[in-house]
Amino acid sequence: MVDLFGNGLDEADLLLLNNHPIAFQASKIPIGIVAISWQNTLTIGENLVVQGTYNNDTKTPSTIYLNAFGNNIDSVTIKPFTQQIFQLQTIPKHNTKAVYSIIVVANKDTLENNPLPFEVQPTVPLKVLLLASSPNFENKFLKNWLYENNYAVAIRTSVTKGKYEQAFFNMNTINLTDLSAKTLQQFDVVIADANELSAISKNELSTIKNQGVQNGLGLIVRVDSSYSNAPFYLKAFPITPIISQEKKTIHIKYNNTTTALQIDEPHYIKSQPNTQVLVKDSAQNSLASLALFGSGKIVATTLNNTYTLQLQNQQNNYTQLWTLLIQKTAKKTIPEDVWTINPSLSFINKQLVVSLETAADSVFGMVGTTKLYLQQNEVLPFKWSGTYWPNKAGWHTITSNNNSAYNWYVFNSTNWQGVAATHKTNATKLYALQHPFTATNNTQLLQTITVIIPKIIFFLLFLLAAGFLWLERKL
Repeated sequence: MVDLFGNGLDEADLLLLNNHPIAFQASKIPIGIVAISWQNTLTIGENLVVQGTYNNDTKTPSTIYLNAFGNNIDSVTIKPFTQQIFQLQTIPKHNTKAVYSIIVVANKDTLENNPLPFEVQPTVPLKVLLLASSPNFENKFLKNWLYENNYAVAIRTSVTKGKYEQAFFNMNTINLTDLSAKTLQQFDVVIADANELSAISKNELSTIKNQGVQNGLGLIVRVDSSYSNAPFYLKAFPITPIISQEKKTIHIKYNNTTTALQIDEPHYIKSQPNTQVLVKDSAQNSLASLALFGSGKIVATTLNNTYTLQLQNQQNNYTQLWTLLIQKTAKKTIPEDVWTINPSLSFINKQLVVSLETAADSVFGMVGTTKLYLQQNEVLPFKWSGTYWPNKAGWHTITSNNNSAYNWYVFNSTNWQGVAATHKTNATKLYALQHPFTATNNTQLLQTITVIIPKIIFFLLFLLAAGFLWLERKL
């Protein structure tokens, strides 16, 4: 039996015990941050959300700061003798790798200063089709925003029945008079007002429906009134009766952001099973909801004047709102290669497992000049994995032989000490639960030890003792 005390061992060290039973006496929960999580990769306009648990077992309050390049941009205070879940957030203004900091201060003393690395990637260029029943400010501002953020945009606006005005930005001109399957296959998401969808031909509406079900085309529907006979795109989104015909300023919440918006005709989407609320007001009424539709997704929203956010100089909130709606709805593409690192918090001189999901037949990775051989999974042939021991802190990049790359950060042993200690304690507790000490396995262990010691050892010990006695007598 092995007796363990303190914080325990991590998974790699526990493997060295070779399934021997242990008795574990864990230390008290350390003071400080004991759990932490955040997104390693963001897209432009996405909110960085840091969540964790802080154990303040002292009589002094502690303040946790989210620090970006020397500036504290968000904070939370933890009361004395409290273990509390906390959240910090911000919208990064850059599109590169960055290292923020999580700083803990009590009585002007800095208790912790941990790096918070993440990467902001450019928005994947998506192709968006706007269908409008008439020109309006909402489409004008949305078109400009899509164009400025490198989306490929096509706009079809009804002039009279069967006649349309067409415009194209960041893409070649195509014929939008008839929305055929071939035409719609060129787009990732369709944004349309409900009036236009109700006015287009049955063939076009059926084509949009089939492209969503079969090919994953996303559909965002802007609703401005309730429908007694809901078409397919509104069946999952029953609209409540209009509360008031007057304009009303409400606070909308989305992606951990709250902002004021004036609604022309306030009405809401009733909550339904199998739908996800994306935008809501302070009373938890849904203003935008998502539902799966075959291999695609449909979002219904009653927000028809989001352009006023830009008029109020709330460009970041506008960007975050439409990035959320489009990214949630758009046709999803499966990446050729998917990298993962385990554990997610990698430390210097600690073993980690690198995994790659790919369709390639033969795979290896390169970390700098170090070649990393990956072993194919016997059950899942598309999955490959290998071990790596980072010997320096900071950003690391692994590149496969088919040129896919992944960036991750390696921490010093002085970083996130409370998180690392808690992780080792939980891993050791689990191991002790799976390998408990009993009288039976203790007897088996003693029997194993008896078998392992060869008899020749005892004979050699006897010769050594006899020789010593003989030599002592001669001398």
